[in-house]
Amino acid sequence: MVNPPRPLRSESYPDGLPGLTEREENRVNEANLSYAAMVELILLLISLGIAVSVENPLNSLFWLTSFMVKLFAQFPGHFTVLQHCMHGGTRDKKSKFWSYNPRQPHVNFLASLGLMCDQSHQHESWKPRWVDGKLFFPTAAEAAYPQILCQRLASLCLDEAVSRHLAPCTELHDQLVLDEGIGKRNLFASQSIGNKLKQILSEYGCKIKAALPLSFQQLDKFLANFPKGTKIIHRQV
Repeated sequence: MVNPPRPLRSESYPDGLPGLTEREENRVNEANLSYAAMVELILLLISLGIAVSVENPLNSLFWLTSFMVKLFAQFPGHFTVLQHCMHGGTRDKKSKFWSYNPRQPHVNFLASLGLMCDQSHQHESWKPRWVDGKLFFPTAAEAAYPQILCQRLASLCLDEAVSRHLAPCTELHDQLVLDEGIGKRNLFASQSIGNKLKQILSEYGCKIKAALPLSFQQLDKFLANFPKGTKIIHRQV
């Protein structure tokens, strides 16, 4: 039997419970320092006109800390709640995002991600299990975002970049128009080290947009209808 660590915060004391041991208090203080630094960075980014977002589990006491409460009082922003199983995850994990775009403060640019489970699939268990003689906690496996969620977040960032005329070049011609000097070395010899120079020929013969239901589970069969080498390069809800 493994005893879980005792809580160091509560809804009444989100910045840290009274009566903690020295070691526990140090852990709480270190976390609080990181929260304070994060808020300081967020305020700097907002002052520069840069959109920001913060994510934590839905039920995390992080959202109740004095650092976040003060931030929300100054910049209410928008909250978006989602379940990872609707973005490629396998477990019933709920995440909460706070976001703020200083150029469009009344628009929630993460709103399209706010998907809750449609009950069309089963979830993997959260119960710890023994693997090769070691106790495996599923929470560790869920620390990283599902790949599909990453791709959808990236699509929103790309849309924001395009709206500000900051999108990266995808073709050599556009790259040379912006920076003539980048193509002067080895333009007709070989690809630059580090892929600084875009390919002369596009990697893809064409791009096709397709709309699929969120619950669609047969993506491999769907791609089999297209030419060999077809890849998903962009996802958007």
